[in-house]
Amino acid sequence: MSRTVRLLVVDDSALVRRTVTRLLEEDPGLTVVGTAADGAEALEKAERLSPDVVTLDVAMPVMDGLTCLAEMVRRLRQRVVLLSTLAVDGSFTTYKALALGAVDFVAKPGRDGGIRTTEELGAELRRKVWTAASIPAAKVGTCAGRSTTPGPVPGRGAGRSHATEARTPAAPRGLIGIGGSTGGAIALETLLRGLPPALPAALLAVQHMPTGFSAGFARYLDSVSAIPVKEGEDGEPVLAGRAYIAPGGRHLRVQAARAGHVLRLDGVSPADEGFRPSINALLCSVAAACRSRTVGVLLSGMGEDGVAGMAAVRKLGGRTLVQDETSSVVFGMAERAVERGVVESVLPIERLAGAVVQAAGGAA
Repeated sequence: MSRTVRLLVVDDSALVRRTVTRLLEEDPGLTVVGTAADGAEALEKAERLSPDVVTLDVAMPVMDGLTCLAEMVRRLRQRVVLLSTLAVDGSFTTYKALALGAVDFVAKPGRDGGIRTTEELGAELRRKVWTAASIPAAKVGTCAGRSTTPGPVPGRGAGRSHATEARTPAAPRGLIGIGGSTGGAIALETLLRGLPPALPAALLAVQHMPTGFSAGFARYLDSVSAIPVKEGEDGEPVLAGRAYIAPGGRHLRVQAARAGHVLRLDGVSPADEGFRPSINALLCSVAAACRSRTVGVLLSGMGEDGVAGMAAVRKLGGRTLVQDETSSVVFGMAERAVERGVVESVLPIERLAGAVVQAAGGAA
């Protein structure tokens, strides 16, 4: 994108507004055209200045960030990148913001935050602002979650029946590897909501997000999914009817064991396509482990991560499916995989769960 991207920076801290402005304008293609200290001021300036992208804090006076976000998306189809602090309920707030239509989020430096320096913050923020600016305004909010009201307490798995919890865990008949980036978090939630409790395969997922957010993301997904969802642990047995989320900053792979497969986490190997965890690392691993009993899935996201992994799944006889352009916030990774000729089916997110179940052998 060669044009200048016009930005509105919203935060109740004057210091943060100055810092974010400085970090953004280190890129000559980014120009901050205004700042705001609360949600009400942000809405007024967004309408008056028509910025390409808004960076938005959550905890603000007068009008909080989530209320402001909902109005920006509904009234203005405004592209928003959330500035999120990881706190006790920070993860849930972040995922609710994504469900309301935020394009992406960046973790502020601070206690337990995934980004530790202002330099890292700046690089991440600039990258995500450019990605947000590339999204057509008409698509903003159209792929957000249908329900934006607080759900059950994360981790209680209210979407599952008691019969599901009582079922004796077994080795999976196959493995489903899923990857997503920008827009992928809400797509993954939609897919998980559509899976049956008696899924005979295990699901392993990589979602690009800062270190420190993956555990909360897994707990949130567990609260809305029909199958148990958790952050993967090194050496943990892979079980049918379970979903495992890759921890931030660590590749997720599977390894053959005496009674099936176990998870392996790797925080040492280099990033792949700029990411750790890498979708490629996951998909190549599950393809090698299960060959024709593997299903590879790419959701919304920008870049090339996952393309080589989908090629590996296809080469070894597995099934490959991707989310279509209409339901994706960014049809990037999936489009690259389609262009490479390694995708069997391109489907809207509402139909993807059913296709995954069928490709994985149906429900037990």
